[in-house]
Amino acid sequence: MKNIRLNKFKSLCGLALMSLVTLAVPVSCEKETSQAPYLNLENDDNTLSVTADGNYGATSESYASGKTFVVRSNVEWKVVATDTTGWGKYDFDVFPTEGEDDGDFVVRVKPQEAAYERSMKLSIVAKKSGDSLKTITVTQTGRDPFLQFDFLGSSVSVSSMGQNTTIQLKTNINWTADIIEGSSWLTLGAVTAKSQAVTAAPNTGSSRTGLIRFSMIGNSNVKVDLTIKQGGADSDPLLAELKTISQAIASVQSGVFKTNIKVKGYVISDRSGSNTPSNQMYIMDASGRGLRIDFANAAENIYNLNDLVTVHLVQLDLLTESGSGAAYIPNVTSTQILESTTSSGIAPIELSSISNLTSAHENTLVKFKNVEYMIPYGDYYSKDEANIYSGIATVVVDYRIPFQDASGNVFESYVTGGTSISTGASFKHSRFLPKGKGDLVGLVVMKGGAKVLVMRNLLDDQIGSTASARTWKIVSEWVWPDASQNVATTAGTGTQIASLNGPVTGGLSLYGPATLTTKYAYAYWRTNIAVQAGATDYQSVNTAGAGWSKVFGGATTINDATGWVISLSTAGYTGNMALILATSSSATGPGSFGVFYSTDGGTTYNTTPFATFLTTNWSFNYCLTQYRFDLPAECRNKSNVAIKIAPIANLRSDGSGQTIGSSGTNRVGYAAVVAQ
Repeated sequence: MKNIRLNKFKSLCGLALMSLVTLAVPVSCEKETSQAPYLNLENDDNTLSVTADGNYGATSESYASGKTFVVRSNVEWKVVATDTTGWGKYDFDVFPTEGEDDGDFVVRVKPQEAAYERSMKLSIVAKKSGDSLKTITVTQTGRDPFLQFDFLGSSVSVSSMGQNTTIQLKTNINWTADIIEGSSWLTLGAVTAKSQAVTAAPNTGSSRTGLIRFSMIGNSNVKVDLTIKQGGADSDPLLAELKTISQAIASVQSGVFKTNIKVKGYVISDRSGSNTPSNQMYIMDASGRGLRIDFANAAENIYNLNDLVTVHLVQLDLLTESGSGAAYIPNVTSTQILESTTSSGIAPIELSSISNLTSAHENTLVKFKNVEYMIPYGDYYSKDEANIYSGIATVVVDYRIPFQDASGNVFESYVTGGTSISTGASFKHSRFLPKGKGDLVGLVVMKGGAKVLVMRNLLDDQIGSTASARTWKIVSEWVWPDASQNVATTAGTGTQIASLNGPVTGGLSLYGPATLTTKYAYAYWRTNIAVQAGATDYQSVNTAGAGWSKVFGGATTINDATGWVISLSTAGYTGNMALILATSSSATGPGSFGVFYSTDGGTTYNTTPFATFLTTNWSFNYCLTQYRFDLPAECRNKSNVAIKIAPIANLRSDGSGQTIGSSGTNRVGYAAVVAQ
């Protein structure tokens, strides 16, 4: 493609032809040949410095927009890249690649992950003569060098019978591996850009360890050490003693299985459900204890749900994972799996109450009896995927769905979102949440320091669809799914109409200077389960308010404070009652809330909140968090109850410690009062 701008000579010739054509005066419009060919770049712009992120120094100049070079010339020209060592075919782009006379072209440089600076030349060449008329030097900086293992920990255990294993790396540098300890029995093998093969010879003596150091070529300060552990004759798998998982855990010394033991357990995780990382396997046996096993390479996790596997534990570590607090065995290889057979599996541990859950249930398969979803709307992943997958690094890509038992105890079911709409848990958009009560099965695992339930597949959800069978009956309910107030309840076209006044007497309003508007963002409940392609297949459920500066406390009474007010009648309801809320604030919105009650319609409230909570920041989570608060007994069987949810501290939800912003918002996507 040509990028042509007519020069002054051509423009004048055109005018001459137009004015003299009727006079038949011969005019020559041939291009002057006496003028020497030239080409200049406007502002002598002959260098381009690009960051590793692909930015050119100005906010408007990045890979997306590119850097424009303006050409002043009297010849046909083209742009040719030279000295491109270190550059891939698609690492840069020039458009257009040729032009005539004055013109311009755009250079775009993609971000790079490597730690090394790279440069190339863009030669602007006269098309006819081939002479190079101008050269642009393009330089892109590298990133900080990193070198780490592509698995948790810094050690690998190998079989006493000898073993070939491959060490996977995460790195952006050129590196080398050296055997620091164990050269008499360790051998380095095939190498790729991010892997190193290692062979350990058979061991007929006592246990031993070796050390392999991976270091950056040219900078030995960037390094990482790997310990290779190999048992001796005292760790021969043929002589290993069979223990229950409970006994094996009890035998751990200083975080290591030091004796020659093995366990036999049923695989209770399901790889096909994709709701656990691909390198993780969970097993459980009749002792009622479970183990999380992390393979060094995900490709070695070939075991299916219900398989009966025998695991050789000697010299393996039992660690606590940083962040999650989970107990796990890291860096397991296929040689530690001594045997695998298919079976019908093991029954889950049944819990009649969520309160019966203990620390011993971690990494086990459990069945919670007679539970129900706290807010039975949407599917298993009611989250704004359009924002999650737009490259915002801080966004949490997983979702927790609270469920409750007959006593009002709450636990959370955890669903993985993956890195795209089509990845993550395979069942996350398969159907809507059932509205009744029933049993819920899954793995009890640690996430963020707390236990959660991880469903493995759709069969784990045995909750019924009959809402009338629920333990907790709706007294009043408020939802805002879209302009017509329709909430999808079944796959396809089924809907339930929800009034802003609730199915019983009551209403929800916003007290204070804030405005009340419906928003289409940040939280989603699907209305068509069959379509899974993008954000337009969702309906939002948010309501936003601004102006939250009137905070309860000091000179501001609860009656004056800005807040959500729920008005309803609880006449006839004499049992336990609870408020259920789905809410979140903007980053500058209110972060600390209290819940107050009134039995005279809001004329007077109790002056001490009966519940307090910290909101999440939807700029980080992109979803509304669900809360449940038991109502005081004074709210039962009353005809004119008011509940107010108001900020009790002038602090933002983002944890910055700053006061609430003038345009900060709080959003409520669902509110209900329920009773037994």
